[in-house]
Parts: sequence; C-alpha cells; structure tokens
Amino acid sequence: MQVDTSGYERLLKSLERDTSPIWQYQYLGMGRATDPLSIVQISNLVDGISTKLNGFAVALDVLGMVIHCAAEKDNLYRSELGRLSITFLRNLDWSNVKRDNGRVDHELEVILEFALGTPEADAEKLELLRNLIAFERSSRRSYSYEGQLLAPFFKHSPRETLDAIYVADDDGTYRTAVRVVSKIESDRRETAVQRVPTDAFIEWCEISPADRYIFAAETCRLFEKGSEDSKSQTITDVAVRILAAADDKGRVLNIFISRFRPMSWSGPLSAVLRERLPFLGKLNPTSDSTMQGEIDEAQKEFSDWISKEEKREEDEERARSESFE
Repeated sequence: MQVDTSGYERLLKSLERDTSPIWQYQYLGMGRATDPLSIVQISNLVDGISTKLNGFAVALDVLGMVIHCAAEKDNLYRSELGRLSITFLRNLDWSNVKRDNGRVDHELEVILEFALGTPEADAEKLELLRNLIAFERSSRRSYSYEGQLLAPFFKHSPRETLDAIYVADDDGTYRTAVRVVSKIESDRRETAVQRVPTDAFIEWCEISPADRYIFAAETCRLFEKGSEDSKSQTITDVAVRILAAADDKGRVLNIFISRFRPMSWSGPLSAVLRERLPFLGKLNPTSDSTMQGEIDEAQKEFSDWISKEEKREEDEERARSESFE
C-alpha cells in the first residue's frame, strides 16, 4: 500500500509519539510505499526514524529502497534524492554506526554509490569524504573492513580521494593511510584502491614518485583471476605497471614479494604457494639484472618453502591415516 499525504502525516505523529515499534517502519521500504511522497517528505521520515533507538538500520533500509526505485523517476527527483543521501551521510556520527551485519553494509554502499553519482554538490561530497576519513584515522575506529566504504569515492573521485587519504603520520610514515584503505593483516590489501583506474593511479604516483609508488605497491590489487571461467590467479596489470614506473624498483619489488606470502588461506598452503610461484617471474618487465637476481633468490626461497610444506602436509596426512587405522 502506498503512503498518501494523510498517511504521511500519521507516520510523523507516530514517530513523534513513539506509538509504534521502530522495526515496523521497515514496511515503508516495501511495495514502493514511498513513491507518492516528495523528497522533502521522505527526508523527514528518514530523519525521524534514524533518531530513534535502533532506528538507524531501519532508516538505511527505507532510504536504500527509495534509491532502488528511483530508476523510474525523473532527473529532478533523482537529483534531489542524491542531495538527500549526501546530507544523510554527512550528518552521520560514524562511530555510532554498528556495521555488524551484511544488510547495513549493503545499504550503506547503495546510498554512498547513489550519492556520489549525483552530478552536483561536489563540495558536500568532499566534506562527506573528509568526515569519513577523519573517523577512519581516529582511535574510535574499532573494526577493519578493507576500506569498503571508501570504494565508491575511489571510483567516482579517484584523485581527490587519494589526496585526502594520503596524509603522513607524525613519524613521517603512511601506516595509517595504508590501514584506512586496506586490511593490514591480510595479504590481499586491495579492496578500496582497486576501484582506482590504473592510468589515474599511475598519474597520481608521478606527482611524487619517490614515495607514492611505495604506497601504491602496498595497497594496489596484486592478484586477480586469470579469466572469467578460471579459478586460477595471475598478477595484475597495475602491479606490473607500478613496478615498471617506480624509481626505487628494489623496494617496490620487496613489498610485492612480501605480499606473495599468504597470511590466510584455505586448503593446503603448498598449493597456494605453488600457484603464486610463477608470478614472481612476471615482476621484472624491464629485464633489470639486479631485480632478476632478487627474483631468482625469492623463487628459490619459495621453492624451498613449498618442498617443506609438502613434506609437512604428507607427514600430517600419514599420521591421520595411521591413527584412523
């Protein structure tokens, strides 16, 4: 059932008087219930819901469904909805956002993607980015999610987002910047920055190649699927281009080699290592003799590691079989 003007007024009074459990307002996200309402009316409902106890997730659900249904609306409606989404996100206290379930994560991504796709309000988008990064750099950040919420910013405004992220710590390092865009304890540090187009990433690095290529090596996407119908991986084009263009190729190479060592995996470790071993040979696109020496050494180290892991895995399997018998 769609909400008409009188229904809208009753909903506002219900919110004001707390006459209904907050979860019931989730029904506004079903059956295009809000279609007859103006953006101002939708804004009032979303704001009213979000301020209630446990209302934030419900407000996200409602706004996310409004956005989902906006494809059939005219440009004015979509533009106003984009501004509403930006305002809603700008006013968030990110430390109060409990991202403990997939639905909240999904709706936040939907709203962010729509808001940042709005062709106007660039100043407001930049303020939203600053607010989110300020929270990410603070001690209040209590979770690690590989920079997921920043991914839409990297997609829509890659250079501005890289500039906003890339701020040195007091000790002159960029550890916090790396942490903000990635999951430091994972060897797949790539979720947010992988949305930056390769050409744009290289152009940004060229502004200050001595240090920016190091950051790029630490955060770029390193592995990708070899093909759509294949489960095997290969080295990414962006990683090869970063290494080819970097001033300090030795340091970039060492960063990549360190990232070849998995920190988490499924199945036999030896199989993961054996799959990655051939990629080391692709890290010398300019045929640099010094780099090749380091690569040869890394390949030998990996080969020795694989042999040790295979022996350990065989011993464990033998022990399990003997115990079963």
